[in-house]
Amino acid sequence: MKQILTIILLSVISVSVGYILRTQTHEYEIMTASLETSPIILQSVILTPRSSVILSEAKNPTTKQPAPTNTRSFAADQDDNVKIPPAPKKPTLTLSAKILEQGDALIISVEHEGEVELQIQKQKIPLIPVGPKKSIGIYGIDVRKEPGTLSVSLLQDNSVIREEKVQTTKRNFPVTGLVLSDTQKKAGVTPEEAAKDIVQDDNAKLYEVLSKPLEDIYIKDEFDYPLPEKIIVGGFGNIRKSGETEIRHLGVDLDAKRGDPVKAIQNGVIRLARNLSNYGNTIVI
Repeated sequence: MKQILTIILLSVISVSVGYILRTQTHEYEIMTASLETSPIILQSVILTPRSSVILSEAKNPTTKQPAPTNTRSFAADQDDNVKIPPAPKKPTLTLSAKILEQGDALIISVEHEGEVELQIQKQKIPLIPVGPKKSIGIYGIDVRKEPGTLSVSLLQDNSVIREEKVQTTKRNFPVTGLVLSDTQKKAGVTPEEAAKDIVQDDNAKLYEVLSKPLEDIYIKDEFDYPLPEKIIVGGFGNIRKSGETEIRHLGVDLDAKRGDPVKAIQNGVIRLARNLSNYGNTIVI
């Protein structure tokens, strides 16, 4: 009887141990199946330059799937040392004002990389370099220009990339008397004769030079005043009139004493130096 009980007890122990071993083996197999999960039960896959793959918990841990092979990222095929240069910045266009009167000057500031072209009303405006990636354009509003709209365009590779509009308005220019010098008065020159001589002689000599600008740009520094004090005694665009005769003053007269040194306001080349009949000693730079 004792032998029978011993056999039965050993059998129970064997069954229990076997169950435990099988259970442990099964648990181990489940864990193994979870680690060998195939891509078909992944919740997410993230590719990085190091070709790492992040796997989520298996949805069906009891099913064994083949492990993923040859998992690579697009960035892994590239050389880590290759640096892609930043894209060049798009050129910018800045105006000194968008509403100008007759006789005003428009300053256009352009920040750019590479070659660009500035146009106003489809007329090319020279760009003056003032920095490594900055240039300016200067455009004078004609005193006789009818009020309206100007189109300012910036081109690159023959295509318009920036465009701005500028409004021009009418200016009420002062009317002053046409004054003769003492020399002209002694010579008996009349205001009518002086006005005619300015147009036909002095202005003709000036326009001959001004109509042929140099291609080279000599502007390098900031502009400066030609005199220590700026005292305007003749404004730009003013009308000088005597009777029925009138002429437009297309310059700025500054007050100075005889013998005062007058310096150039900017770098340049002397294009004309002579004594004109009405304007007197004249230097064009």
